[in-house]
Amino acid sequence: METRRFVGFKPFPWQRAVITDLCTPTSKGKTFVVKSRRQCGKSVMIENILLWFALNIQGSVSAAVSPTLSQSRKLFKDIVKAIYSSKVIKKYNETLLTIELINGSTIFFKSSEQKDALRGYTLTGVLCIDESVYIPDDILELCLPWTQVHKCPVLMVSTPKFKTGFFYRFFSAGLSGVKNILSYDWMKFDTSALLSDEQLEYYRQMLPKNQFLSEYMGEFLDTDGLVFTGFRDCMGAPEKGNKLYIGIDWGAGGGNDYTVICAINEHGQQEDLLYWNNKSTQQQIDAVCDYIDLNYNRIALIVPELNSIGTPYTDLVMQRYPTLSFEGFHTLNNTKAELVTALQTAFEKHTIQILEDEGQAVELGAYSAEYNPKTHNTYYNAPQGLHDDKVMALCFAWYAYQNAGGSGKYNVSFL
Repeated sequence: METRRFVGFKPFPWQRAVITDLCTPTSKGKTFVVKSRRQCGKSVMIENILLWFALNIQGSVSAAVSPTLSQSRKLFKDIVKAIYSSKVIKKYNETLLTIELINGSTIFFKSSEQKDALRGYTLTGVLCIDESVYIPDDILELCLPWTQVHKCPVLMVSTPKFKTGFFYRFFSAGLSGVKNILSYDWMKFDTSALLSDEQLEYYRQMLPKNQFLSEYMGEFLDTDGLVFTGFRDCMGAPEKGNKLYIGIDWGAGGGNDYTVICAINEHGQQEDLLYWNNKSTQQQIDAVCDYIDLNYNRIALIVPELNSIGTPYTDLVMQRYPTLSFEGFHTLNNTKAELVTALQTAFEKHTIQILEDEGQAVELGAYSAEYNPKTHNTYYNAPQGLHDDKVMALCFAWYAYQNAGGSGKYNVSFL
């Protein structure tokens, strides 16, 4: 049989420390946990480790799990692009996200969005879990059994977030010397070759403090949010108010894109939170109108999103209620920043109270800012592949409360 030799990437010292321990027969049954700040080569290392196992262990099956399908697809495409010309690929499937090599080895890519469909796999190579802090604990419980039969090594890699969840627990266990768990803190290495002190200072100035500490200083946080700090301290059961200030974030009606109705009363308390992702356009309009009919006499102002499908959907609702006050909102980067800042302040000053809804809490906790050093702009969004529908509906409702609730005057305006 012909033997070919392939030269992989040249790892940085922090990457080499992991690869040296992991890419060896003695790694069986062990878990490797890597804490890193952003832009230090986490994904590149995962891709090369997957390739090492696939090329060196004939007929092996390895897997990568990412928080979202788009992130899984990126890992898949990066590997296909890197080795396509080498002719070691037997076939690959862009729909199933699988790569089969000529030596019989297979790599497949999954996302935490697939949930129960993740059951029942068996690996003989390696399991890599990318951006682990964004993968729920119950998903990990579905994936770890893949490795048990053949005692495959597990690699967990992520920027840190909060002092909760399986990534934090595993990383802490490794530092404490728990058997078969090895933890690596890349912040102990000099990574300035990829992220200079000057770049770091830009991020320090432009990002929320907690997000900077988490993503660029590699610190686990005691708080509950990167952008919206202290929001869990503002949770509680509302009293029924006489007025409602409503925000609507429109969704396409499928996948993880939700239409959300959020209502805040005159006490600054979130009274209602409704959301769905399984309705047709007409069903969505009817659902919004049903809520309006139920609360018609209490509604002071409705602020719907106008971006994309928001304008025609809002038009259909407005036609049914010509006497209600609507103030449509276009979310451009600058206007979105104003909304986010206002909600940040409300949580910090405890002038808002929100419902104990875990879906909303997850979005608030994950919400982040992205600074572009070229344009000097800061962009607020959910992390890549995730959604911020509930956050935006809450922002719109708080905007309605601030602009109509404070003065008691309601302007009919549609931007």
